[in-house]
Amino acid sequence: LSAKFQSAVTTTASSLETTRINPLKRASHVCSIKCYDEISAIAQPQSGQKKAGGFLNFGRGNGGIDADETPMAAAEVEKSARKLHSCLEMCLHPAMMANQIMKQEFDQLQNRAQRASQNCHDDATANITPDMQSNQSAMEALQKKYETCVSAAIKDQIDNLDPMKKRIDSRMAELAKVDKN
Repeated sequence: LSAKFQSAVTTTASSLETTRINPLKRASHVCSIKCYDEISAIAQPQSGQKKAGGFLNFGRGNGGIDADETPMAAAEVEKSARKLHSCLEMCLHPAMMANQIMKQEFDQLQNRAQRASQNCHDDATANITPDMQSNQSAMEALQKKYETCVSAAIKDQIDNLDPMKKRIDSRMAELAKVDKN
């Protein structure tokens, strides 16, 4: 039964990964490429302007900075770097949130399953009496009751997968909407 639970969890996670997480990750990467494209377009000199030296001009022998570069050009490089960083963070945010949503929901499912199993154990332990220790049939009956309880608890958690998947799917759909705006 535990294998059945694990299989159901894996199937649910794989489905969500394929239908929601991967498209959000793809959108994040496409968005990130656009950030670099926009920064590159801004950094291109207008016709007739001298291209400012930058921190990536390594072939000049002076650490990559033109001798005639002004403090203003350095400030522009820093501004571009901040703008790129901000753009990348915005692009990656939906995918990071999606991962957090998945982790939170699956962690909660795992916690509920563990608590339910522990409740079954506690109930079985509470029903042990001193005379049961020597009574094999009474111990077997208690073991059967415990196993039935655990089976029911696992079935309940498997039944909880569909509503959980719907919650995750709904939250991911909202992230996808935000990502497109």
